[in-house]
Amino acid sequence: MSLIAVASSIVILIIGGLCLVYGEGYSFDLRGKQKGRVAGGRRASDR
Repeated sequence: MSLIAVASSIVILIIGGLCLVYGEGYSFDLRGKQKGRVAGGRRASDR
């Protein structure tokens, strides 16, 4: 059971890191000003 718990925690960490890096890089490429976390909530109001 410990192997399953360790594997699941590692997968969650990898997915979280990828979402942070990918989201911030994507928003910086598109806008240049916004950060990834802000771009998701402010997308409609920016237009």
